[in-house]
Amino acid sequence: MSITSQVCYLAVVQMLSWQPAPELPFNDFDPAGFFAVMVLGAVFLVLIGIGLALGAGVMILSMLGLSFGVLSASVLVGYLNKSVHTGLRTFVQISSALLGVLTGILTVAVIESWHDTPVSFAQTVVSGGIAGGVGGYFMGFLFLKGIAYLKANIEGRINPA
Repeated sequence: MSITSQVCYLAVVQMLSWQPAPELPFNDFDPAGFFAVMVLGAVFLVLIGIGLALGAGVMILSMLGLSFGVLSASVLVGYLNKSVHTGLRTFVQISSALLGVLTGILTVAVIESWHDTPVSFAQTVVSGGIAGGVGGYFMGFLFLKGIAYLKANIEGRINPA
């Protein structure tokens, strides 16, 4: 018997032994229920999207307000002292202190999560905010001293006395 005849024989045997599929169990699928679930799911996703958009908008507005406050305070200090240098120094000090607060809170939160210490969220925010604010203020102070040193050094090279 050749391969072709064996394949044909097996195909015929398979066709002759064919049986109808068994009856399926009771199907309680309700198209209206499926449609209701799909509509409610879509509404749920839209509401989540609206909430995310509103949250992002509030965050952007608060960042704009904070930035405007820092800039206006710096301009006001510079204007009242009639010195651009004083306004710039105020801007650097306030900005570095605010960034220090954020960095301090994040640093304390990361350290707390690594070491799994029983510290509450309020303690993390307060301790990180205070330490970060002080550290940021001193980093701004060091930045201004470094700029003053570079300015004096460059002026000394340009105009030797």
